[in-house]
Amino acid sequence: MLKKSLFECIGNTPLVKLNTFSCTARNINVFGKIEYLNPGLSVKDRAALRLIEDAEKRNLIKSGDTIIESTSGNMGHSLAMICAIKKYNLICLVDPKTPEINIAIYKAYGAEVIVINEKDKNGGYQKIRIEKAKELSRKKGFYNLNQYSNPSCIDANYDTAGQEIFSELNGKIDILIASVSTGGHISGISKYLKNKCETKPKIVGVEPVGSVIFGGTPGPYKQNGTGLSFVPGNYIPDLIDINLKCSDFDAFSTCRNVAIHEGLLVGGSSGSVLWAISRLVNPDVKNCNIVCILPDSGIKYINTIYSSNNK
Repeated sequence: MLKKSLFECIGNTPLVKLNTFSCTARNINVFGKIEYLNPGLSVKDRAALRLIEDAEKRNLIKSGDTIIESTSGNMGHSLAMICAIKKYNLICLVDPKTPEINIAIYKAYGAEVIVINEKDKNGGYQKIRIEKAKELSRKKGFYNLNQYSNPSCIDANYDTAGQEIFSELNGKIDILIASVSTGGHISGISKYLKNKCETKPKIVGVEPVGSVIFGGTPGPYKQNGTGLSFVPGNYIPDLIDINLKCSDFDAFSTCRNVAIHEGLLVGGSSGSVLWAISRLVNPDVKNCNIVCILPDSGIKYINTIYSSNNK
């Protein structure tokens, strides 16, 4: 199919039935929204394009300006790809947990990378990265998109992923499971489905053990691109019905099992989402459609999640 630009390839990702998670006898159908088939290999393509387009419409940026963003993975990849096409400069603020392959991808698109080594009082890097991004954006010609609190992220997923899922299943969605990440995709999709579905689905949010979006004590975790040391503005608690925390072991074990049994090579946040199914589908559950948002590919984690050292 002919496309006029790479931007037309963003969205309309396939919704695939996951047979090893489904149960014909009980009419339980589990579907995975395969977001790594976006051109930037993740769900963040949707929000990244909207963030930039909305800033352009408001005359906040113009070609040649510098965009600054705090990112631990996929948003940086998506922005680097889009900025290369639209001729913006990009500075990605990362931290020591950011996989080397992610940094290499940013640089391949021409982005500059700044590593933030300072931790906040909860032991995370995100707050310091965000503060630094805001500080740098005060310069003329520099602009911080702020994926953590910018409502354009919610709007992007409301208008695209939410609508796609509703249409693909004719509004018959009983449970939707998604990682919380920075809040944009789970809030936007949830808002659309709760507004449009005749029977409102249960929305399940998943974060790593050690993340504090759902509360609790902060701690270390290895899942990349999900979990925070603070509650982001794009996370809307009223749109989430069930909160679950997933350990690194459970997330990564699920990733490896899914690769072997479903042929899907997914990242850690997808592993945590698929792990959540086991906590929701008890023997009494039947006649339901479950949708899992699978944010990114496992190819960037092939030497970590899929390494024999992590088994």
